[in-house]
Amino acid sequence: MYEKINRFELYKEMYQRELELKETISNRFLSNLSVLTFASAGLAFCVKNVHDIQDDKVFPFFLVFMGIAILSIIALIVVFFGFVPGTTQYIPTAENLEKYYQDLVSHYTEYPKDDEDPEESADNTFSEHLFNTYTEATTHNMKMNERRFKIMANGNTLLFSAIVATLLALACYVPTFFEDDANVQKVEVIKPKIADEKKE
Repeated sequence: MYEKINRFELYKEMYQRELELKETISNRFLSNLSVLTFASAGLAFCVKNVHDIQDDKVFPFFLVFMGIAILSIIALIVVFFGFVPGTTQYIPTAENLEKYYQDLVSHYTEYPKDDEDPEESADNTFSEHLFNTYTEATTHNMKMNERRFKIMANGNTLLFSAIVATLLALACYVPTFFEDDANVQKVEVIKPKIADEKKE
């Protein structure tokens, strides 16, 4: 025989779990934004210094890597914008719940239900209301978290491709670090000899 399940406690725990899950997803989202900032900085460096490899053999590969990185970042931003509209549903505050309960007591005191005690009728209606509130909020938050998970999965794939493409684009600059810079001139300062030294 299975033990009887308290559905109210079950839905209450599920509600709390979905709120914790929402916070976890939000933290991952912020972490991805930080990584995206670094990738964007790498691309900015590449664009600013593109003249250094413009005549190099790796330039066609550089353009391919840059194109992939830019398209990935643009797609990533579009995907992340889909993350923002998601709203989380919360249960009413304790103050609002208490006010609702007192209104129920006043209502059943004035309009008794089948000769029941007003507080008993209020308790039953309040319990049903709270049960439905947890059920609706949990269902809504669960759907939103599933949606956020899908967005994050797509975003992680795009972020990975953007990072790899950016690193490959930056790698195209490595040969330039070992080349002699033709624009650098050596300046040697020589102390002039004094023709007529002072005699002691």
